[in-house]
Amino acid sequence: MSTSTLQIIRTLIAKDWRLFRAPIFGLLIVALVAWLIALMAPRASHGKEGFDDWRLFASAVALHLTGVFAAVFGGISIAGERNARTGDFVSLLPVTRRQIIFSKWMVSALILFPFVAFHAAVATLTQLHRWKSEQMFELQHDLADWGAQAVLWLGCTTSFFGVAWLAGSFSSSAVISACASIAISLVVVMVSAFVTDPATHVLQDSWIVPFLTTIPVFLLGMGGVISGTLYYLKRIEP
Repeated sequence: MSTSTLQIIRTLIAKDWRLFRAPIFGLLIVALVAWLIALMAPRASHGKEGFDDWRLFASAVALHLTGVFAAVFGGISIAGERNARTGDFVSLLPVTRRQIIFSKWMVSALILFPFVAFHAAVATLTQLHRWKSEQMFELQHDLADWGAQAVLWLGCTTSFFGVAWLAGSFSSSAVISACASIAISLVVVMVSAFVTDPATHVLQDSWIVPFLTTIPVFLLGMGGVISGTLYYLKRIEP
């Protein structure tokens, strides 16, 4: 990669970092509120177990809300830039649309990953502390349940971002793109859960059912990313 290309990428990353200031602030607020609740928990709970329950609850809520913020990043990426008229300016620069897309994906990942890693680490460490007193069978069951929840979270987060990315490539409203993504993704999850519900009678307490629920929403998200990217690469206007 040449020096000029690296300079272009750095310029695009700096521009996208400024574009994502609002969701960054939102992520900080979510984390702050969640952990304020966790820190206040000892006053409302009794003993270490009660505190662990609150800490686990706060980290889980923060982690799920961080996943929802993926829709905000997907919506702002193209639609927000078009609405702010910065897309017209970028189109005049000596950059390719592949470089623009790469910058948006990289910045989104660099912002979301630290928040996800932090909340997930705290939740995991808290749960590991509680697992010390459990029997092996209970531990295996909890691990399978956690794995299924992690996969479902990944599928939903992918759908939040992908559908918002696709909607944003057509729309000039980041808010509409993000809200539509959240609504569509949740509907797909609920329909998938309803369709796979009969399997719960055969596969009780199985990790297979959440995995089956995840597949449609994950494919929806990936389809949104691919379709939105192809359309953005081929469209004439910014």
